[in-house]
Amino acid sequence: MKESLPPGSASVPLALSVRRTRTIERAPGTQASGTLALPALTQLQTAIGRAFVGHHPGCRNDPILHRRCQPFVSDAFHKDRLHASRTFDERVAVAALVGGVRGVIISFVSQVSHVARRAGWVKMSEANYTLKERVRAFWQANPCGTKFTDAEEGSRLFFERVEEHRYRTEWHIPAAADFAGAAGRRVLEIGCGLGTDGAQYARAGAVYTGVDLTEAAVRLARRRFELDGLAGEFRVADAENLDFADDTFDVVYSHGVLHHTPDTARAVREVHRVLRPGGRAAVMLYHRDSYNYRVNIGVLRRYGARLLRQEAGLRLANLLTGEPVESLREHAARLKADSESYLSPEEFLSRNTDGAGNPLTRVYSRREAVELFTDFAEVETAVHFLNKKWLPVAGRLLPREAEARLASRWGWHLWIYARKGAGAKG
Repeated sequence: MKESLPPGSASVPLALSVRRTRTIERAPGTQASGTLALPALTQLQTAIGRAFVGHHPGCRNDPILHRRCQPFVSDAFHKDRLHASRTFDERVAVAALVGGVRGVIISFVSQVSHVARRAGWVKMSEANYTLKERVRAFWQANPCGTKFTDAEEGSRLFFERVEEHRYRTEWHIPAAADFAGAAGRRVLEIGCGLGTDGAQYARAGAVYTGVDLTEAAVRLARRRFELDGLAGEFRVADAENLDFADDTFDVVYSHGVLHHTPDTARAVREVHRVLRPGGRAAVMLYHRDSYNYRVNIGVLRRYGARLLRQEAGLRLANLLTGEPVESLREHAARLKADSESYLSPEEFLSRNTDGAGNPLTRVYSRREAVELFTDFAEVETAVHFLNKKWLPVAGRLLPREAEARLASRWGWHLWIYARKGAGAKG
């Protein structure tokens, strides 16, 4: 039976949305939790939300309806006004006044979903939800790249220094991302950060859209574009539940982001969904078979954690690694508070990648990465980035050519290039 949608609304296959919840995707090394990654009723709610949101002013302007239309999109835009109406009757009344029949349908489905969860008929992965909120909080407080400059946040000098550091240490990015080849294409960046890479796409002539899980990143990326007079669209969004129609973008780019979301497999499916047939994804994930993971984190940093138990050892770690004393003190505090948890493989990896407070990081081998992108017609991988500061003494002396050769095998950045099939839809 084919569902009919209001004229002009996004095409959302409701049956397909529900059916997808039958498969539980798990990251490598994790165990099944026994709960669905996304409940069927919530999928239905999301589908109805996609069908109606943006087609009636009530859905856009009313904070309650807007959040109910987009249950997994950040509520940060409306956090001061959410839940103004608490009861079922109040919400339906508001829905009727603001959104008419469409609003009532959305509100009703929302309440059914809520009651079903409370009654235990449909289970959500509470652990995933809580973890994602921790991820959001960490990156909201620590927008990626801000630690590389002490210039006033949001100033022109701030963005110039961030960009200089990025392309000096990760000089491979412009060629790997193929900024120059994006002219005239619709590009979506998942995890726009400070807008550094997005600005390169926009300068090259791409029709650019950037999304991020945090308000902080979106605010700074918008500021970056304003300062440079660049055109681009930005919004707060969840990589696992993108609010775009199927087959929208020519290119989807994501650099070092999807290994920080609880359900990476779902995020990759969303990449596939929003790409047009024949469209291309360029995604960077952290590399399991890298010098950084196998040696630096797995051996050197784990052994070096012993130094953090004493002030003299902490100072020595600062001298050997160049890591700021404040960061090392945070590591020391977490180690002291719960050494067993801190030293567990998963926790130690997360804490020793993007900051001591980072709640989630995963790594992938080439094989695991290819499996993640199994829905795509063509998948290729490449490895880049051997940060020379992780190589004691010798790192500073490595010429770029030697660095590139070593990085192609032992690099920390695993790039996945995937093309959606020409006949694929959604």
